[in-house]
Amino acid sequence: MSARTPKRPFRSREWFAAPERADMTAVYLERFMNSGVTPEELRSGKPIIGIAQSGSDLAPCNLIHVQLAQRVKAGI
Repeated sequence: MSARTPKRPFRSREWFAAPERADMTAVYLERFMNSGVTPEELRSGKPIIGIAQSGSDLAPCNLIHVQLAQRVKAGI
């Protein structure tokens, strides 16, 4: 599969590679690095994808949402 070039830079590039905003870049880098993501991964040019889910382990009927979010994350 060939790599696609986006029509415009991803917003995450402004978070992790903005020399004119070194203060905010440091905050964003620290926040993601605390989750185990490396600076190289953050500055690779790939999009940052967030997965939100409304499930809870308190109600068994919503437990599928937690499991589904984990599967989506593994697939990405």
